[in-house]
Amino acid sequence: MIIGFDAKRAFYNPRGLGSYSRSLIRGLCGHHRDHQYYSYYGASKKAILSDARDLCTINQISKHSIPAYWRSFQIVNDIKRDGVDLYHGLSNELPYTSSAVKTKFVVTIHDLIFKKFEKGYSSIDRMIYHTKMKHVVKRADGIICVSNHTKNDLQEAYKIGNRLTRIVSPICDDIFFKERAIEELELLKNQLMLPKDFLLYVGALVENKNVSCLLKALKLADEIPLIIVGHGPMERQLKKFVTGHKLQNRVIFANDHHIIGRRELSMLYHLAAITIVPSFYEGFGLPVIESLASKTPVICADTSALPETLGPGGIAFDPKSFEALAEAINSLLSDEELCQKYANAGHMHSQNFQSKGQSEALMSIYSELVN
Repeated sequence: MIIGFDAKRAFYNPRGLGSYSRSLIRGLCGHHRDHQYYSYYGASKKAILSDARDLCTINQISKHSIPAYWRSFQIVNDIKRDGVDLYHGLSNELPYTSSAVKTKFVVTIHDLIFKKFEKGYSSIDRMIYHTKMKHVVKRADGIICVSNHTKNDLQEAYKIGNRLTRIVSPICDDIFFKERAIEELELLKNQLMLPKDFLLYVGALVENKNVSCLLKALKLADEIPLIIVGHGPMERQLKKFVTGHKLQNRVIFANDHHIIGRRELSMLYHLAAITIVPSFYEGFGLPVIESLASKTPVICADTSALPETLGPGGIAFDPKSFEALAEAINSLLSDEELCQKYANAGHMHSQNFQSKGQSEALMSIYSELVN
């Protein structure tokens, strides 16, 4: 089978949809080598991520003057040229094609955040995303949802009916399951000048992620520092809060002074006492599983797909209450046995998201459609 991927996110997005895309492509290329793969992406002023250079066969379209137009319309010519049997849109999108095209089209739907968290999007952006989603639901031969919650949201909003729809959660990259030597962890602690114990937040600094709730909770929590890994439009506002509430000695924005790649991130999870995921809405919540794979318990919001992703690996709280978050943090920090219980149960749960099993599930869907 010749399989094509919409790999824009894989090559240019460091986290989120980029992580999902890279892990999926690596998993399929590694576990199903008897197929041929093409990763399609357009030209960009951005440099290709170093983390993406190991991906399988690349079909680079680098000279198109309007990459977004090529990706939505003209990519079909490349798919036909390469004889692609199945094309997988990895990030909520598919190209516009006629029904005469023999290629089967699969799309991954991650979330409907533009509907569920409308204040984070302009009316124009919401209209664009809604139009794209209507097209995707109509055009796709198969739909992959990353969680039960996302599938339910999609069904409620777009009435997908009896179309082939499967739930295949994101692959948790193998690097997060890797055991780390004490010497290796200590070296990173020294390089980043990390405190002995700390809380960890990993994700974009945007309103939906609710990082301000975490900072407010930190004021009520036991004297433990917080490491923040991520960038975003709210970064300046969050730093202003930190300064205004005299939290400079307790909050470290790791990306200010260091490049945090997959290897460093995996070790940060190992070193953290607890990972916090306070989002108002997530289609899945990849940092939850990455942390559990690293045997670190999680405190996450009790909304959207997060409880489903968390499983038995920690505590869920009301994201509208920073007092509830502070209470959850203090309860884990004061009970080592409870922490270990969540860490062990969460690690077992995280194994459901390993590369081999999820790749098998994806290939089963591909084969069902093509054969």
